[in-house]
Amino acid sequence: MKKLLFGAATFLLLFGLALSQVNAQPVVVPNVLANTDANENTFLPFNCEIDRESMRYQQVYLGSEFGQAGMIDKISFRLAAFSQLGFEPTTFPGVQIELSTTDAQPIVPGGPNELSTTFEDNIGEDVTTVFMGDLVISARACDTVVCPFDIMIPLQEPFLYNPEDGNLLFDIRIPECVALNEEQNNAFDSLVDFPTISSRAISLSEFQGGGVSDPTGNTNENGMVTEFRFIQPLQTSPIPTLSEWGLISVAVILGIVGFMVIRRRKVAA
Repeated sequence: MKKLLFGAATFLLLFGLALSQVNAQPVVVPNVLANTDANENTFLPFNCEIDRESMRYQQVYLGSEFGQAGMIDKISFRLAAFSQLGFEPTTFPGVQIELSTTDAQPIVPGGPNELSTTFEDNIGEDVTTVFMGDLVISARACDTVVCPFDIMIPLQEPFLYNPEDGNLLFDIRIPECVALNEEQNNAFDSLVDFPTISSRAISLSEFQGGGVSDPTGNTNENGMVTEFRFIQPLQTSPIPTLSEWGLISVAVILGIVGFMVIRRRKVAA
């Protein structure tokens, strides 16, 4: 009976944890480009070795594009459509990635609180280091109209983000730029016609002289199309989720098994 009890509990706990993954929701920014290639491409920040030694890159995302609050545990990018060779797993040593909620706004001509050329001014109070160490990324060759989001960064520390508190800032420091392949022609899907949704600030080591340690950079209206994976949404519902049903099932089964054990002991007595 003890084995039955342990087995039932273990199975249903794993079942509940597995069901919790159903709640993971991807959000693509801009939303309208989830299944559409953007109108531009960029080599930055991941293919920066072409003419740079190191760099710092910030990109701000409009909060209203997310539509939900929750934990972000993975960030993904994609290659630009057609003629992208892809690249094997490539290591960028000593990378630091931070996320924060920011008051800074994507670049709008004449707009207030635009993304600053001073990196520190863009960072929010809840800044969190979500990745620190050697970053390994890869991408399959892509000759289709829309490439998959297969350039993935699983976060070491999930980030709690509520779009009602402000926009989202992605901040990455790459101390040593690395070539993605010998041809160096892999470009990432990016946009320039959505400046009110996403913009970036970059520090270019060869052109600016500072690179990853430079406190300031240039800003422009370009930005990578990005997919964020949300887990554990904050909004609540009176109806239990699938993961909650799994945990409820554990409690029910344990109660039934416990009742059977007690009844069996009474009969034996």
